[in-house]
Amino acid sequence: MKRTALLSLLAFVSPLFAAPLDDAAALLQSKKFPEAAAALATLPPEAGEKGYAAYLHALALHLAGKQDEAIAAADKVPAESAWGLKAIFSRPRP
Repeated sequence: MKRTALLSLLAFVSPLFAAPLDDAAALLQSKKFPEAAAALATLPPEAGEKGYAAYLHALALHLAGKQDEAIAAADKVPAESAWGLKAIFSRPRP
């Protein structure tokens, strides 16, 4: 009984974060980089796959021309996530 209630709750909560993440990703694909960066900055870390929202935020900032902010955002992508390696390679080399 408790497991069923928990699974029902998780099924309800997951879509709450999916729509804003999808909307922000759509802004990024539409090349509205400042708007995408602003939308991604408001998402909680648990939105989507681990590290995905943080990586997209760093990418949007980079494409918006905000390099210092993009580097700081890339540092927030969890290294153990699938997106951590991409974030490392997105940083400029000295």
